[in-house]
Amino acid sequence: METLRATFLRMTACFLLILILLTSGAIGVGHLRQRAVIAFVSERSGTAQVYLGDVDYLITMPVSRSGVQNSDPAWSRQGDLAFVRADADGRDVVVMNMLTRQRCAISGRRLDESSPAWSGRGELAYVVGSAGRYDLYVQDGCQGNTARNVTRQSSHSVSRPNWSGAGWLVYDDDVSGTNRIAVINPETLAPIRIRQPEGLNYDGVWFQDRWLAFVSISDQNPDVYVYDLSRDELRNVSSHPASDTQPAWSPDGRLAFVSEREGRGDIFVYDFATGGLTNVTGSPAADMMPAWSPDGRLIYASSSGTVYDIFLIDQVPGGEPRLILSSPAQDYSPVWMP
Repeated sequence: METLRATFLRMTACFLLILILLTSGAIGVGHLRQRAVIAFVSERSGTAQVYLGDVDYLITMPVSRSGVQNSDPAWSRQGDLAFVRADADGRDVVVMNMLTRQRCAISGRRLDESSPAWSGRGELAYVVGSAGRYDLYVQDGCQGNTARNVTRQSSHSVSRPNWSGAGWLVYDDDVSGTNRIAVINPETLAPIRIRQPEGLNYDGVWFQDRWLAFVSISDQNPDVYVYDLSRDELRNVSSHPASDTQPAWSPDGRLAFVSEREGRGDIFVYDFATGGLTNVTGSPAADMMPAWSPDGRLIYASSSGTVYDIFLIDQVPGGEPRLILSSPAQDYSPVWMP
């Protein structure tokens, strides 16, 4: 028992030392990246809060303030962490600088803000709701005076922005109650045409400015599609009567998604080089929210009952899932620090 206590104290001291050194400027964000750090949402304090977790030492620490609901963590490549804070006055996007531990509300106007997403250059896209419609704004981090509405010309409501490496934005565009995938250049506001099936299309995610994965529902059946911009080709990569959702690209171009074809929900990985499709979780639990690390590890949330915990697969495929973050309450929405 004393050995376990000593191990816990050593790991806690290590994690606290990292945070102290970051705050003092003795080390940079690059050192934190070497520690395999994730952000995730946990309800272990009674309300949804954003936490940091070290997946090697299995230590966690809250970074958002308790007493309000916090969700949707999103990392920038520069090491800033954005998340959504919600209370009785509304929702706003908050950005925390991991070097200084300082935070800012990006607009300061307590609007209905959601869905933060960072570009590779440190631009922050987010959704703002007002008078029954939702627009997409882009600004330079916490510099609210740089905010610009990039969907003002549309009469539709938008959601779920995601950046390509070249700085294009893909988002869900609600056209008279039917979601379509929209792509624009936020600098010129010029639309970029993509091929997509008829039906409800949503949740677009980029890989290398060329491939766009998204979910399409036709005849009540969600499938994962990939559109190749350079060849103008559209492919259904899941193609199954069961529900297939939540696409997530690996750094080397494999595609993970959640499928219910073998039960409550497993995570499958499609390999474009071989055309192979592999169930990498293979459990009776409900698995969801896959996210890849920069070195190709896969993290996800899983529940065997009513509570979600966070699991990690070190080698995909072939590795065994292992429980890394657990509490009596919900733990979910894991995202790797890039």
